[in-house]
Amino acid sequence: VCDNMAEFEAAKHQWSLPSRPGLQISEDEGDAPFQAMPLLSVAEAEQHIEMLRSFPLEEVGTSDWLKQSEIIGKLNIQAHQSAAQRSDEFVLEALQTWEKVPLLVEELLRVEAWRTHALPALRGLGVGRAMRLYFVLYHEAALTNLLEVVLYHG
Repeated sequence: VCDNMAEFEAAKHQWSLPSRPGLQISEDEGDAPFQAMPLLSVAEAEQHIEMLRSFPLEEVGTSDWLKQSEIIGKLNIQAHQSAAQRSDEFVLEALQTWEKVPLLVEELLRVEAWRTHALPALRGLGVGRAMRLYFVLYHEAALTNLLEVVLYHG
C-alpha cells in the first residue's frame, strides 16, 4: 500500500503511451450525418407497413399489439435515419403508398385515450405489468415521432 499519493504512478497502458496518437477527430466531420447501415431494407419496410393494422382499444398491450409496436419503433428509427442521411425515404413513401398515415394517427389517438382512461386504473395492479405499461407509453412516443418525420419530410 502506498502511503504517499505522489509516489503513486498510474499503470501504463497501450493507449496511454506518448508514442501512440490518440483518437483524432476532424473538425469538418462534426456536422456530417452518421452513415449507419439501414435498420430495415426497402422490402422489409414495405412488408411491415403493408401488414400494419388497427387494434381495438381492448387489445392495446397484447402480444400481437406489442409485435406491431416493435415494428413501428423500427420504422420510426429507419425513417429518421433516412431523413438525417438525406437518402431514399422509403419508409415515408411506403406509408403513403399503402395509405397507412391515417392508421398511425388513429393508433396515436387510441393510445392517448388508453393512457388517459385505462392507465390510471392499471397503475396499482402490481409490479408484473410495469414493463408492458412502459411499452404502451413508449409506443405513443414512437408514433408521435414517426408522424413528425412523415409530416415534416413527406
